[in-house]
Amino acid sequence: MFDELVKKRGEQYFKLGLVRYCVKYKNYLFGEVVGSKIYKVKFNLDTLESICSCPYKYNCKHGYALYLAYKNNMFIDGEEIFNNIMKQSKEDIIKLLEKIITNNFLWEEFIEVDSLFNKIKNLIKLSKLEKKNIYTLRTFLKNNIKKLDDSELIKVVEELINNDVDDFEIYDIVIREIFNRDNQEIIYKLLILYRKNKDRLWIVEDYIIDRGVEELL
Repeated sequence: MFDELVKKRGEQYFKLGLVRYCVKYKNYLFGEVVGSKIYKVKFNLDTLESICSCPYKYNCKHGYALYLAYKNNMFIDGEEIFNNIMKQSKEDIIKLLEKIITNNFLWEEFIEVDSLFNKIKNLIKLSKLEKKNIYTLRTFLKNNIKKLDDSELIKVVEELINNDVDDFEIYDIVIREIFNRDNQEIIYKLLILYRKNKDRLWIVEDYIIDRGVEELL
């Protein structure tokens, strides 16, 4: 899964002692490897693939260095760590958990983070601040539009209008998804918005004509 150049570089990293630690838990390796900064690496021992926080991301030299640490028995047994934790008192475990959370900013594991819709809503607001955020919003919508429920699609259209987003492709991404789902109640709500905001939602008329349901207009 690693090309030869990556393997050579990974071997150099391993020999230089740049693997900070390697933990085997179940059939995965978890570790940190020093590069231009410290990178977090996860290695799948079933598929021999790795993912890393470095720009290369997949099957990189840091992943191969971590694998070499494992192959050379330079790893810690993660299951043994958990077994030792289970033997500690409740108070000691809570103290350990508190230290882990505060040191690593892991609060989101214990609180409700923003929903997908709220993330989109925030990106829409950011698009008003800098033009480059329009491209981020467009890409995010393309990748996540199918995860929204029908009512959220209408809310996205409303947010786009209320924040004066003027980007044809963004509106098209959402409106196309609404028509593809063919939820008549949601389409009706979209038509109400269309009648009040024809300058923004003119693409709605094209979809209606394409479907041969001009009576909706």
